[in-house]
Amino acid sequence: MWLIQPRPNYDDFRRLKNDEINKIYSSVVRSSNGALMIRRDTVMVSILLFCGLRKGELISLQLKDIDLIKNELTILGETSKFKKTCVLKMHPTLVLHMKDYMKDRRHLKTEHLIVSVKGDTGLTRHGLKHWVQSLIIRSGVKFHLHQFRHTFASSSARQTSMCSKCKR
Repeated sequence: MWLIQPRPNYDDFRRLKNDEINKIYSSVVRSSNGALMIRRDTVMVSILLFCGLRKGELISLQLKDIDLIKNELTILGETSKFKKTCVLKMHPTLVLHMKDYMKDRRHLKTEHLIVSVKGDTGLTRHGLKHWVQSLIIRSGVKFHLHQFRHTFASSSARQTSMCSKCKR
């Protein structure tokens, strides 16, 4: 007798829909101040969308964690929830956004990948919270940062390319 396996549904109701993602990207381009901030905001959205990082992992990223030759992003164990270092392949869209951003931020001295609008320092948790609130108002999409993780997980589950070691 043959058993038919049920097909799992990876359509997480908490994920962002494509039109919401498009509105968020559009509001970044329309409303960010200056080329560096447009590229920074685009990279932030792309990292959240294509890598599924948590907020602490995002603001802890350093320049050394990005390898544009191998197209990899490293999440260090010290900043990870599971205390394990994880290396993720970057999506081609993220690679393009990252290269543009890196060109624009080359004059900065901070080792933090994501810079603050207030100077040559890294983005703080408070700054990230303010960025999300501003993006909600500008895009008209009511979301929370963790929804990007749900979106990433839904997409990854459909593609079955999740990293089992770091739950991505």
